[in-house]
Amino acid sequence: LDSRLESYVGLEPSRSAAAFVNKAVESVPSLAGKAKVHVGTATDVGQIGNLHPDLVVLNSVIQYFPSSEYLAEVADTLVHLPDVKQIFFGDVRSQATNEHFLAARAVRTLGENATKNDVRQKMAELEDVEEELLK
Repeated sequence: LDSRLESYVGLEPSRSAAAFVNKAVESVPSLAGKAKVHVGTATDVGQIGNLHPDLVVLNSVIQYFPSSEYLAEVADTLVHLPDVKQIFFGDVRSQATNEHFLAARAVRTLGENATKNDVRQKMAELEDVEEELLK
């Protein structure tokens, strides 16, 4: 975290992980008192008292949200927080390039001698087991 940071608030479902991060943060003098990780999920963000972020960052973790409805609920909560000026969605795979991504994975898995039919079949298998939300 940058030394110019005024404050940082995070959410982590694991109590032990949140405690570990909070202990690490307090051991860094420039961050002590500026950063805190709360125990909870993304939908709990509205329950954190006195929260006035100007920037909200949702990185690749959103790809593992249980549904697009869950993501919409989180986004709706965030846009209604006081003082939010920007919401940044980072490191999210694109639906527009997913077919190319699946083809590359299929070819890499099957090897250079794979037939077009082999690649198409592998792509279908990969798509069937896909768990990430795509934008």
